[in-house]
Amino acid sequence: EVVGPGINRYTTRRYVDRGVMHVYISSASLKNELSYHRSRLVHLLNEAVGADVITSIELH
Repeated sequence: EVVGPGINRYTTRRYVDRGVMHVYISSASLKNELSYHRSRLVHLLNEAVGADVITSIELH
């Protein structure tokens, strides 16, 4: 919901471990682009769930 279906299409796996969201992306260029927006994504994800549960995002 936060990133939309266009980005979700390239996401192969995602999980949260100790506050870190791990996201596996099949597109190198998309992975690079998202790396510039990590802090914004963390903010949007925490806002969506209504609590500060994500501290960072690791892109694989």
